Amino acid sequence: MGFLKEKRQIAIFVMVALMAAAFFLFKYLPLRERLSNVKQALAEQKLAIMKSQIEEQQLPKVQILLDDLQNQVEKFDSQIPGNRDLGIFLQQVTKLMNDHGLKEQYIQPAAEIKTTTLNCIPINMQCKGTLQQLFDFYKAFQNADRLVRIERVSFDNDINYSGKLQMKAKAIIYYLNQQNKG
Repeated sequence: MGFLKEKRQIAIFVMVALMAAAFFLFKYLPLRERLSNVKQALAEQKLAIMKSQIEEQQLPKVQILLDDLQNQVEKFDSQIPGNRDLGIFLQQVTKLMNDHGLKEQYIQPAAEIKTTTLNCIPINMQCKGTLQQLFDFYKAFQNADRLVRIERVSFDNDINYSGKLQMKAKAIIYYLNQQNKG
């Protein structure tokens, strides 16, 4: 009898151990993995919420930048005239050079470059002045009513190093091709 009782206890112990192992393998581990996945998903959602809150704070800044770019685009279109107006532009550049005390002025347009919608006129410019005069000239030149692209600028000291610089520049002005304008 003692032997059967021992076998029964061993069988019960083995059954309890198998049930515990089955519970551990088939219930506890999958639930633990699911819990881990839920925690990870929760952390990812919190991170996404934080990112969206940060991005939401940036929206007013982006709107200001967008408005500024829109103003620049509108200004850009108005800076390309419908006709050459080369004489007026050359007078404006000469006046700017005179206003800033630049000497030995030379302004020479080159051959036009025509395209289907936009025409370009290269302009070669030279003058002499101090660095401050040239800097002030370019600041004023930048605010011109007409779109101008500076392709190349060079500054050379004079032979005596007197503080005067020789400026040489190549700029391009634009105007619309009226023939193809609808």
